[in-house]
Amino acid sequence: MSSIIKPIGSIFQGEANAAAARYNAQVSQQNALIARQQGQAAMQAQQRSSARAIGQALALYGASGVATDSGSPLDVLADSARMAELDKLTIQYNSELKSYGFETQSTLDYFKERTSRAAGYLNAAADVAESMEKAAGKGGGGGGSTSSSFSNWSYE
Repeated sequence: MSSIIKPIGSIFQGEANAAAARYNAQVSQQNALIARQQGQAAMQAQQRSSARAIGQALALYGASGVATDSGSPLDVLADSARMAELDKLTIQYNSELKSYGFETQSTLDYFKERTSRAAGYLNAAADVAESMEKAAGKGGGGGGSTSSSFSNWSYE
């Protein structure tokens, strides 16, 4: 009876492992999308914050009677704009890197799904072969070996 149940169990185990890997791959894909969306939101928030800070600096310069079209005030504003762009690009890079990590994990999980399914069927085939070898050993045709090698198997 175990010669029937064991191979079926191997197939079910392979299918269960494949289903779990597929689920994990889908979760990783969703996490990649969420990481991108969070990065976009963070970039937009940073841009608003930078625009607000530059606007406040312009307003303060104007209230003080300082010309902002030349000299140090212009340099400060230009530097602020460059730093704001660098901050935006850093946020974008970090979110893309995080997203890429999730996408890579998803790819690995999809590969694990395929290999788990194949492993289930290969294990089932090995279980059948082992049962056949044991049966041949008990019946006197195979030399009595119960190992999973076919060294004592007779094809005659």
